[in-house]
Amino acid sequence: MKKINVYRICNPYFFISFFALLLCLGISWFFESTFAEIMFFMDYNAPDLTELTKSEYQKIFLDSIMHWEIYIDTAFRYIVYIFPLFAVVPTIPFLRERKSYFVFGAGRFKSYNKTLIQAILVYTLEGGLCICLAFIIYFTIGSFFMTPALDNISDFASIFPEGFYSKFPYIFFIFMSMTIYFLIGCVFAGLSCAIALYTRKEFYVLFIPILIYMLEYYTYSLFRLHLFHIPSSVIAYNSSYSTLETFIPLIPLATLDFLLVWIFLKRRRREIVS
Repeated sequence: MKKINVYRICNPYFFISFFALLLCLGISWFFESTFAEIMFFMDYNAPDLTELTKSEYQKIFLDSIMHWEIYIDTAFRYIVYIFPLFAVVPTIPFLRERKSYFVFGAGRFKSYNKTLIQAILVYTLEGGLCICLAFIIYFTIGSFFMTPALDNISDFASIFPEGFYSKFPYIFFIFMSMTIYFLIGCVFAGLSCAIALYTRKEFYVLFIPILIYMLEYYTYSLFRLHLFHIPSSVIAYNSSYSTLETFIPLIPLATLDFLLVWIFLKRRRREIVS
């Protein structure tokens, strides 16, 4: 295996982003679900909590929050604002390749365009896998403790038979991780790589995708076009759109990815010819 492929596969930024996302999900649930308050901060000597023992009250309160719906909703309480960042961070090495590997090694490539596209695809997949695997681990942990409180969590489950979610909540969340969250990660990682073709600054590569993410939501707020309602994809667990409709907001972003790469390659071809 080529050293460059080993370098891409053993991407430290992938693991940093993966563990950061997993940690953020866990910490957010820990505090926002009131689990921390129930276990460590609640005053069980209060006048209205004297009928039962502390352990009995804790069991009652814990039973009330040990539901899949709370588990996912509270985990998203803060990361929803920076969600693309976890897909973008693994693409940082691509920018560094642009400054070195694709500058000094360009003359040895059989096809510069093919080599560049292959690199973009690798980092795009890494961004998607980073998001996907973090959620799979998070939901797998939850599967040991959580139970569904609803018969149907959202219309994203419309692809499944009636009552599927209440019977197989873990399978539903794994499906969500491997489809919509994987593709969101791929789209924003691809966008980051496309931006890296036009700049040498990591700041732009990291934060322009987040800016575009916010602009899409602002556009939706102005015109109410589902095509730009990216939060409906991010919070698919609470979406009012069907399974297929939830993927629609990814179309403009995927198109932008393709156009940015295509324009760069076309411009480079013209520079070589001239």
